[in-house]
Amino acid sequence: MGVSEATGRGTPRTNAGFWGRVQGVSAASAHELTLPGSPESVPAARAFVRRALGDAATPPEGVERATLAVSELVTNAVIHTRTPVRVRVRPGSVSRVEVEDQGGPLPDTPAPALPLPVVSAERLAPGGLGLALVAAIASRWGVIDTTGPGKVVWFEVERSPGGDGSGPGAGTATDVTQ
Repeated sequence: MGVSEATGRGTPRTNAGFWGRVQGVSAASAHELTLPGSPESVPAARAFVRRALGDAATPPEGVERATLAVSELVTNAVIHTRTPVRVRVRPGSVSRVEVEDQGGPLPDTPAPALPLPVVSAERLAPGGLGLALVAAIASRWGVIDTTGPGKVVWFEVERSPGGDGSGPGAGTATDVTQ
């Protein structure tokens, strides 16, 4: 389906083709949304992830962590590439979210660790903390360098050991896949 020319809003769909090639992933549980490379895509991606994970009965804390992380990744894609952005969601005991763009450089990995050192107000500028935030709240995250232009930045959010989805992930298993 993809992006509607009239509204600029993406249309969610199940994507058996992509997820069917990923080992151990049920295509029926994967969802995809393609959005334009514009700032309006950020809240649309948040709503899409919130809906996909909420419909799958993901605990609220897991939904909020995934919503925050996808917001950071889509913002990065919009700022650095201005190309269409594809968001893929696979809900589960370990929910995986991917953000794919069609250009721009690969992000620096590993991301800076949180907490970040205290700096003066003059040195603070917007940007640069998104991947550190993703690393802090995700169980794992990484980058896939695609064969063509672009990349896929992904993260996973696990339910807590108690199974209720609370508490941030370890974020230390940064993985860069080529």
